[in-house]
Amino acid sequence: MQSPCRGSASIDQRWALAGAFTLVELLAVIAIIGIRLALLLPAVMHSRANAARMQCQSQLRQLGLGLENYMTALGNRAKYPNAAILPSVTPNLPSIGTVLGRFIEENQAVLRCPADEKYFPTEGLSYEYANSTLANKTRAAVLQTTTGQQLKPSVVQAAYDFNDFHGPTGSTTARNILFLDCHVE
Repeated sequence: MQSPCRGSASIDQRWALAGAFTLVELLAVIAIIGIRLALLLPAVMHSRANAARMQCQSQLRQLGLGLENYMTALGNRAKYPNAAILPSVTPNLPSIGTVLGRFIEENQAVLRCPADEKYFPTEGLSYEYANSTLANKTRAAVLQTTTGQQLKPSVVQAAYDFNDFHGPTGSTTARNILFLDCHVE
């Protein structure tokens, strides 16, 4: 009598073959992983961009707090500093970073937007100070229009990104803006 298993692989060999992946199965798994990564990558990049924007907003807020401390330290008749918009263009004026140095604990990182690769290396700051609006004016003078109306500090811009670091050019959310009440949009 012949054994029913005669001429076939042993039980151990059949078990090993049943548990192995074929090349097609392996390629299918790799393709699925690739598709998942392709779907995940834009979300990761978007998260990184949002994190850079949030860090930039935090830096601008710190700059605003430094400006507020500067004004408080000088008293009731204090005037906003006459600081350079771009230090390389107006080298006779100090940069806002130089003026506020001790009020931001000489922390130069406060002056850098993480998305800025152009201005900080050459200018030493990523933010434009609203010199034309603030320079050599008291708080009361800045908050009063030429028609005598009172402005709220929440509408007067103090500083903003030099460029559209956080979105498409011209987009309303491409730049972070610091207002006199120290909030950032």
